Amino acid sequence: MNSKNDYTTDQLLDENLKNKDGESNLEVRKRMTESIMEILDKYQGKKIAVVSHGAAIKYFLQNFCEYDHENETLIYKGKTVCSKKIESPSFIKIIFKDKINVSFEN
Repeated sequence: MNSKNDYTTDQLLDENLKNKDGESNLEVRKRMTESIMEILDKYQGKKIAVVSHGAAIKYFLQNFCEYDHENETLIYKGKTVCSKKIESPSFIKIIFKDKINVSFEN
């Protein structure tokens, strides 16, 4: 595949794209979503910290956000949640209510 984008952007745009011996955006998102839903069940009402690398977090956020390729941002309800280039270290707070996303804070 010849692309003008970096690989993370290509995976944000094509959820099935993966390199040899790797996972696609969709596979990472599915694995993370299942794990986070288990954590939410087990620790209902508790504050939980999940630590992961930037690409996986961006793919997980696509469960709720749209990727704006032109501005390289993830958008939720018209507001920017994060840039495609998440700074390291970074903190994104996701508040869930009954396993449904309620809000984001950076």
